[in-house]
Amino acid sequence: MTDRTQFHLPTADDCDPARCFVAIELSKKSWLVAVLTSLSEKVSLHTLPAGNGKELLALLERARRRSEDGLGRRVEILLCYEAGYDGFWLHRLLEGHEPAGEPPGAAIEDRPD
Repeated sequence: MTDRTQFHLPTADDCDPARCFVAIELSKKSWLVAVLTSLSEKVSLHTLPAGNGKELLALLERARRRSEDGLGRRVEILLCYEAGYDGFWLHRLLEGHEPAGEPPGAAIEDRPD
């Protein structure tokens, strides 16, 4: 008998937001972004240049819109990333630009050097 780990996303009412889970691995050269939505059981991986806030916010917005279009309801993005070299700067960026808010890239600068 083979044991298999299966992941089941929590169920929600139609009035509750669906969730899009995002994990970001930060390094000085690039960021690896993993995205899991209710539309698929597969995690999609994206590599972005380190410190590129515009591209990250655009990716988050695309994932949110794709999920909302497929599910027909609001989608909440839940992020996790490490504190450290880019973590504190990234937190300030994300706090000021909720992916569901203004268009990605609006008045966003890349990571300060």
